[in-house]
Amino acid sequence: MGLADLFKKDIVIGDESLAKGFVYAWTAVALADGKISNEELGKLNTFAKATDATKNFYSEQWIAAIFEEAVIIYKQQGMDALIATIGPFFANAESKERQILLYTLMLLGCIDGDFSSSEMGAVKSIVDAIDISREDVLFAGMVFASNK
Repeated sequence: MGLADLFKKDIVIGDESLAKGFVYAWTAVALADGKISNEELGKLNTFAKATDATKNFYSEQWIAAIFEEAVIIYKQQGMDALIATIGPFFANAESKERQILLYTLMLLGCIDGDFSSSEMGAVKSIVDAIDISREDVLFAGMVFASNK
């Protein structure tokens, strides 16, 4: 089994609060360069479905509402405030959930062909905010690199 297979097998985020944290984090990276492309929006929706991020409560309306909440925080208070709201959603997250988040953030950052310094900065800030361990960062990086 390859590294990427670890992320494709039985990825289910069944906790609504954690799923909301995922959407907030994805939104932060999508907003990092000051614009959100259609590719980024499509990838965000794909991630939600692929991870079954909201297995018992998923709907396109739900993800749109959570995305809009995150955008409002960003517009009213800025990127730092948005990233600060993400940490509590991951307070009880397992290592694999943190790895999955980081892996999807890296994919999202590259969707437009350019992992910009602002997107990379947002990912680093999220890593710090949710206290992703160095080992989890390295593991997610290896998975990401093996798929490129």
